[in-house]
Amino acid sequence: MKRLKLLNFLIVWNMVETLMQRFI
Repeated sequence: MKRLKLLNFLIVWNMVETLMQRFI
């Protein structure tokens, strides 16, 4: 459970970073 949550967080963070790079 803990590992899955961490993986999910990493995926979301990766998407956020990609969006930030697009805007900037």
